[in-house]
Amino acid sequence: MFNTINNATYTNKYITDGVIYNNIGNLTTSENDIKMLYEFKSSNGNINYLRMLQKRNNEGNDWTTASTIIQNVTDITEQGYIEFNPPNNANGISIGTSNGESISLHSNGNVGIGTNSPSQTLDISGNINFKGYLYNDGNIVNFNDGNSLLNDATFITNLYSKLETETNIYDIIQYGCSSVNFEFIAGGSTYTGSGSFISLNDNDLQYGLFMTAAHCVMDNSFVVNKFVLTNPLTGHFVFINNSDIYWDGIGDIALIRTNIDFTANANIPLKLATNSAISGDKCILCGNPLGVDNKSYSTGSVRDATYYDAGGYQVPETLFIDTPGTGGNSGSPVLNSIGEIIGIFTFGFTDYETLGGGANLSVLKIVLPALKTLAISNSVNKRFDTKFYLGLYYSTPSTFPFLLQSIYNLNDFPNQGAYIHTVNSTSPFNAILNSGDILLSATIGGVEYPFGITPGQFCPGMLIYQPTSTINIKFLDASQSYLERNVDVTLITYAAGNIPQVQDIPLSTAAAASFKSEINSIESKSKLILLHLL
Repeated sequence: MFNTINNATYTNKYITDGVIYNNIGNLTTSENDIKMLYEFKSSNGNINYLRMLQKRNNEGNDWTTASTIIQNVTDITEQGYIEFNPPNNANGISIGTSNGESISLHSNGNVGIGTNSPSQTLDISGNINFKGYLYNDGNIVNFNDGNSLLNDATFITNLYSKLETETNIYDIIQYGCSSVNFEFIAGGSTYTGSGSFISLNDNDLQYGLFMTAAHCVMDNSFVVNKFVLTNPLTGHFVFINNSDIYWDGIGDIALIRTNIDFTANANIPLKLATNSAISGDKCILCGNPLGVDNKSYSTGSVRDATYYDAGGYQVPETLFIDTPGTGGNSGSPVLNSIGEIIGIFTFGFTDYETLGGGANLSVLKIVLPALKTLAISNSVNKRFDTKFYLGLYYSTPSTFPFLLQSIYNLNDFPNQGAYIHTVNSTSPFNAILNSGDILLSATIGGVEYPFGITPGQFCPGMLIYQPTSTINIKFLDASQSYLERNVDVTLITYAAGNIPQVQDIPLSTAAAASFKSEINSIESKSKLILLHLL
């Protein structure tokens, strides 16, 4: 019988069905010459052949111009095949179908799918659809974190353009934001602030949780006398029961249980972002600046995603932004470009509406769930007091490099550390740190966190919201000629240390005994101010 494969003709001899067929003779030097080596034949309604062939791909007389092919044929229809040493792929393997080559494995280990000249370990020409995870050196590639697929400049440009042109953020966030008004003393001055309805998951929608700044609900050692916001479902003012207000003073974050049921309107409360902002990201404020424009919308960018207030008063890890905000914006959510919460706006510098910020997303993700637990259980404890207490007043002043030069007695030395001014007698660092010491870093769970104001360094306030009480600190001991020391410290919570509310307040180092004395110091030195409006 005669068959043609790839336009080549060969003659084979056979005996009966089911036995090996063979062809005698050698492959010639002519291009496209084919010799049958073996053929297995069977019948299952059709005649099936499994053939092993040799083929001369190019004119020649050595192995480089010939390949060996294993192919299945049904009747006269050629089907899938494997070809060893295929054309332009010495020592490689090709796998194909009746439509031609599909997979090309080269001797250098590169595999091509849809291409016979792969330049990478896996080179695919065509679309990819997969279910599961993609790993990079053992780590899951996260296509939501802005650092993996998103290194593709074209993808970023197209995505940004789509978000800018197709997403009206104001339509998404307008009903989730509300101006607030409050008074601390009956018949006293009234103030304006901002805030937002939030939801951490679907099981809290019925509670109508509302986030604002702590300094909009408490002052020194007492809670507001009256607090009012707007119900987005009815457009009515709603006065809040004081017993439904919960706060974290030093983080300047408050959560209010309004009991407005959003179960049927789950799109109204704002949500926390999955990923933290990075410096340079677009951000948005929705609030009431100067009390003149309820639910005003302004845009800007993140100046510093992990800002460290060198004066030491804004204690938590902080999002520092250039988005216009001023008195009346206190409590405004800081949002990313798709309307998710990445921080809270609570403070600014006097005379500058584009220098401000508040606790960042990492802090919110710790504080808000804790406050939510208190709120939905109607806890008599209104304060988040299971965070850690530092009792330190520290700073990294503009004179810091000159101070460090006198310590190191060098012209080239590490730009790292926080200068210790005061250690409260109730502080877990008491009798370890003293005035004049330089706090360099803390090691938590085997990871060292350097303190300072340069990129990659942290503010000491990050210790308040981290998960473990046992840490190790490294510092320069002023009493021992600035000898570098490492000391284990066991942190205590505000509750365990019975730390009073007066030491758990906004823009407070928790090292002074008086809130008012600290505010005076803030106004005269760092010019940080709280941003509710009289």
